[in-house]
Amino acid sequence: MGMIKLPNMRFYTYNGVFDEEKKLGQQISVDVVIHYPIETAVRDDDLNTTISYVDIYEIVKDVTTQQSFNLMESLANAILMALLKQ
Repeated sequence: MGMIKLPNMRFYTYNGVFDEEKKLGQQISVDVVIHYPIETAVRDDDLNTTISYVDIYEIVKDVTTQQSFNLMESLANAILMALLKQ
């Protein structure tokens, strides 16, 4: 089983419960770890059958910066659902 790690991705976001967080925003750090069957995903050296680090980053960035949540747990769940969808 293979693993992709993208630690400490930094984004400026307007998530949070308090009015100040939603108005002023804040920088957050997101870590992503994905387990996948590397044995079959890279067997043929085809970029179409593996997972793109760039795609992961872009999905996380889009969810984090284009949506607003009260709870960080809701943000994390939205990131998970977006990654699983792709």
